[in-house]
Amino acid sequence: EYGTFVKGLELTRIRMVQSHVDAPYPVSDASAVSIELEKGTEFRLHEEISSFEALSQFDFIFEEEGVDDPVGTISVTYSFLYESDMVGGDVDLEPYFDIFADVSLPVNVWPFVREFVHNATSRADWPKLDLPLVKPGLDESAD
Repeated sequence: EYGTFVKGLELTRIRMVQSHVDAPYPVSDASAVSIELEKGTEFRLHEEISSFEALSQFDFIFEEEGVDDPVGTISVTYSFLYESDMVGGDVDLEPYFDIFADVSLPVNVWPFVREFVHNATSRADWPKLDLPLVKPGLDESAD
């Protein structure tokens, strides 16, 4: 059933909803920095256009050994709009969204997040950070 749901999707729009970079401290040694990742996904139905929107938020908190406060944060939210013939029907989409958020959506969103974080760390004059590839269905970690 999930395969049928995914085959009926068409990605129509991608937009950055919000972003924020806070770099109050310089980072000179990336190996001394640990990264905590908090993320969340919200789905919004748009029945008038047979679509749903997946909003994915990522908050990265950078901590350095020996420093009490975080040395910086990067936050970014992306919106992906998908057309689906199942929107507006009698089907409960919540079970599909649960799987989609864990398996399919990260494959679409993560490259945008990786590129944003890579550029943001460079612009903050930190060592450039290349996040690992996403592994669908698994809990990703930026450590």
